[in-house]
Amino acid sequence: MALAIMAMAMAMAMGMDERGKMNFEVGKYYKRRDGKKVRCIATDNGGRYCVVMMSDNNVSLVAHDGRFYDNQVKGGSTQDIVAEWKEPVKVSGWINIYQGNLHSGLYSAKILADSMRDPDRIACVYVEGTEGVDPNSEGE
Repeated sequence: MALAIMAMAMAMAMGMDERGKMNFEVGKYYKRRDGKKVRCIATDNGGRYCVVMMSDNNVSLVAHDGRFYDNQVKGGSTQDIVAEWKEPVKVSGWINIYQGNLHSGLYSAKILADSMRDPDRIACVYVEGTEGVDPNSEGE
């Protein structure tokens, strides 16, 4: 029972209803498995793959569970829809660096990082980035 409730909560967090169908809305943006942002342009195309998505002038069809129409790939296609799109959040701040590739949390000001440092700190560096984006990826 608890497992079923947990599975339903996870599905709802991904934008799915209790039947495992995503609640696609025309005009809303969604995230593909490969991280790309796509826009829902229709939900009434008919048949199993009735949801139409558009990205970079490319159109793709997905089912109400988010699966790409040509999904024969074990583990899912890169074009499967996995969640509603959330705009990336830019973050910046100061981090204390320690030996052994260890670091502190992110501080909004250097004076805060300095006040929270341990005696074995080897550096305090300013960093900028985007939440959820691998800085080593090529991005698009």
